[in-house]
Amino acid sequence: MKSLLGVAFTSAAVNNSILQKIMKSLNLYFFMVSYGSSEAGSVANGTCFINRKNSLLLLLLYKLLSHTNLLSGLIHYKEFEKAVYSIGGKVDKVVEVRILHPETGQALPPHEHGEIAIRSHRVMRYFNEIYDKTSVTADGWYKSGDLGFLDDRSHLTITGRLHRMISRGGEKISPVEIENVLLRHKDVDEALVIGIPDELYGEQVCACIVAKQGSSITSEKLKNDLAPYLTAFKLPRHIVFLPMFPLSPTGKISIAEIKSMVLNGTGELRKNA
Repeated sequence: MKSLLGVAFTSAAVNNSILQKIMKSLNLYFFMVSYGSSEAGSVANGTCFINRKNSLLLLLLYKLLSHTNLLSGLIHYKEFEKAVYSIGGKVDKVVEVRILHPETGQALPPHEHGEIAIRSHRVMRYFNEIYDKTSVTADGWYKSGDLGFLDDRSHLTITGRLHRMISRGGEKISPVEIENVLLRHKDVDEALVIGIPDELYGEQVCACIVAKQGSSITSEKLKNDLAPYLTAFKLPRHIVFLPMFPLSPTGKISIAEIKSMVLNGTGELRKNA
């Protein structure tokens, strides 16, 4: 690993907490972020160079590759440090991206959060797509199911998945926002926030935690620590500690399996507050 110059993040969100862990353990010169999907291909990417010695050669290599349209833009590390969500990169030149209101479908201005819609020659339809659940509009926009926003420079930020939004008493809650706060806690190694059924509120916020080795953190202590950083309705109603998170065949955290473990393992979670 000492000879590793850089890494690429392509299939999962990368937030500031993850980057800090990587920077502490690896002596990297650069890293790359990329956002895309099987249906839409490559949508956005970005390259970040770390201020280290002998990076001039890498910078020259970047300039060479940028002319091939393989790379879209440079992103300064400070932007990743201050970002609350995951930066997906600068939108590729041959790709159009819109941010749509999740309920009305109207296009939103820069910095407004909504569903990411993509249009380009790379977008592919499903062969047996159900008409009333089509993911591609009549004018060719692919509705990704991902949430995010664009800035004035066409930099795309990913804020979560549409189907993961938690609806508690009419309030829409982003699990990613709560996860980012949890991951900054000194006793939390991994965090996943899910919505679980509730008779009174529709859904309640449940935080699944993998505590750091040797930690003696409790649910009540963690809730108290979170209180200054989250509004009351976003505070997890339930906290479940797990030894590790199960992974899917592609190496991502299996949200469905974790949700099943939570609901089947603790009966009280099915009752309202």
